[in-house]
Amino acid sequence: ETFNLHKCIHKSIRLLASTAEARTKNLTVQALPIPDDVPTHIRGDRVRLGQIITNFVRNAIKFTEKGSVSVSVRLVTSAPASPSMTSGDFANVYELQFDITDTGIGIPADRIDMLFKPYSQIDSSLSRRYEGTGLGLAISKKLCEKMGGKTWVTSSVGAGSTFSFTIIAPDDPKRGSAVTPSSSAEYPALSPAVLQVPSSLEVSSSGGSVASSVLPVPGTPGPQNDAAGPQKFDTAILVADDNATNQKVATRFLQRLGFHNITCVNHGGEALDAVLEAEQENRPFEVVLMDMHMPEMDGVQATKQIRHKLGSSAKRPLIVAITANVQVEARTQCYEAGMNDYLDKPLKLVELKSKLQPFLQVATRFLQRLGFHNITCVNHGGEALDAVLEAEQENRPFEVVLMDMHMPEMDGVQATKQIRHKLGSSAKRPLIVAITANVQVEARTQCYEAGMNDYLDKPLKLVELKSKLQPFLQVATRFLQ
Repeated sequence: ETFNLHKCIHKSIRLLASTAEARTKNLTVQALPIPDDVPTHIRGDRVRLGQIITNFVRNAIKFTEKGSVSVSVRLVTSAPASPSMTSGDFANVYELQFDITDTGIGIPADRIDMLFKPYSQIDSSLSRRYEGTGLGLAISKKLCEKMGGKTWVTSSVGAGSTFSFTIIAPDDPKRGSAVTPSSSAEYPALSPAVLQVPSSLEVSSSGGSVASSVLPVPGTPGPQNDAAGPQKFDTAILVADDNATNQKVATRFLQRLGFHNITCVNHGGEALDAVLEAEQENRPFEVVLMDMHMPEMDGVQATKQIRHKLGSSAKRPLIVAITANVQVEARTQCYEAGMNDYLDKPLKLVELKSKLQPFLQVATRFLQRLGFHNITCVNHGGEALDAVLEAEQENRPFEVVLMDMHMPEMDGVQATKQIRHKLGSSAKRPLIVAITANVQVEARTQCYEAGMNDYLDKPLKLVELKSKLQPFLQVATRFLQ
């Protein structure tokens, strides 16, 4: 079967993360950000892979009292499918390596060979203390071998261990299939609908009126020029967490979303000091990602102090709790302390992005200033594909899609190919405009080959966006006349 690798990893560890924090407040279970070269979807046994990850993570939690247990994946090799696999219509075959790293008790070098033997532990006393037989590791080794991979361990007594395994998996033929590109520049519309991805916007001229001006959204950043990378935002964000791994994960996720003005502190007391100092120096934090359980001062206490010191009428900062406690009581406690929202552990990029959406919607404000107000937001190419197809079925089609090139789950190129394929190459709509920071000719050629009609450079500029949407603005003007 074809499955989403990212979701498989997060689903495998989500419940374990909650259990770990319930057992001890000093342990965090986290999936590290997945590199861009790792395929989003692969073909294989999702259940088997999930069981392997779960077994290794459960074992790591068992022998780790404090610190962290992290799961990471990286691409080892990628090669075209062999002739024997061509009948399966696989474009590429990947070797992926998974690492489960903990800060636990570690394993003596002379005992590592015993790890993957059934009913074996490195010390009989550990069997009594940690209640285990070692059978889970033995099963994982066999499951891994059935998926064409291998397992091994590196460890240091007192410092922790890394359990590693590999699998061999082909890609998803449907997502890799070629479709006929659409080069039509015609997009007649009387009530244009525009979809921007991510933060997709369904935009239409609103009947008999077009807004002449739009007030700026308080605290919303403007884009900064960065032709070499993704669009950057000047929003100041504070990450409060006593776990270095969590700080690293949150920072990397924020950077992938375009936020680079990031400050990390280790507990609630430091968070309080940082927020108050920033306010005094007129460089306030707009967002605080606040871990619930920290030494010195926890997230609830820190939030109460921040709200008290700044005054209950202060609209900023937006404070988002980071917690593994899924109980209703815990979330009620967040809101009562003055927090605005919460995110579950382990942190996921898509969920973090949804909470920060108001700070990402630069294109939304530009479209509103041009008179478009029927705006819908989606987070990645898969959601864009679903939105376009659903709108077609309900006879309320999108006329324009503003498509970011680089997104999780499904990128802009894949989404565009699927849209053109599903709607048929003869369909004149929607107009699909790529949003990209890559100014290379090859990147733009890739846009056109995928079926996109045009492109806009990052950072987005109002004048350039207006030029691409001019035909729709002219239609609206004729109606008003």
